[in-house]
Amino acid sequence: MKNKITAVEWLATQLEKYYGNQNIKDTTAFLELLDKRFKNMTAEEFNEKYGDFLEEGHYGLALDDTEAVEYLDSEFQELVKIPGFSYSQIKSKFSWFCFYCTNVPTEKRNEIEKMLAKIYSKFSSTPA
Repeated sequence: MKNKITAVEWLATQLEKYYGNQNIKDTTAFLELLDKRFKNMTAEEFNEKYGDFLEEGHYGLALDDTEAVEYLDSEFQELVKIPGFSYSQIKSKFSWFCFYCTNVPTEKRNEIEKMLAKIYSKFSSTPA
């Protein structure tokens, strides 16, 4: 039986064929970067990434849907540029989504909460 290989393993063999063994360190570094780029961020990793903006004593993001985390990561790229920006919680509460933050315009906060609801609407029940 033929062994299955992952996409990363296949790419490694292709890069080695192209670059040869003398550049194996470059190939390995590239693969590590590629693996990091395509790995789905968890809520824990999100909170770690934006820890400087997480209010002390709060847990931050409490949603685990990959699409939601990616969306929030994209939004936070701009939010962190707002002077005095911070966040304390991003969660689902009784069928709606709550984004507790400081110095974010109400319209933007509402937009983010609505988008989270849209992302989670694909589930039959509201996440805990």
